Amino acid sequence: MDISTLNFLAIGVSAISSFILGGLWYSPLMFGKAWMEETGITEETAKRQNMVKVFGLAFSASLVIAFNLAVFLGKSSTLETGAFYGFLAGFGWFWLGCNVICNK
Repeated sequence: MDISTLNFLAIGVSAISSFILGGLWYSPLMFGKAWMEETGITEETAKRQNMVKVFGLAFSASLVIAFNLAVFLGKSSTLETGAFYGFLAGFGWFWLGCNVICNK
């Protein structure tokens, strides 16, 4: 595939929106406390982390995933197909993969 045909603005917006949604998802406003409890992370261990590294890796992962999905979709994507394939990728790559890994 010729990557020059990809919409890099859409990839960037997708990565940024995924990063923001992930930040909200793991915040105390939503599921942050439950996630910390289930993973065994305490407030003290969280405060000792290098936040630049944590957020930098999280955004880098969002960018790689957005690029991967753009290549997966190809040139003939619309908003509807992008949303549908995004749902399929989230369901298949994350939810199913996590259930296989987490439930050993």
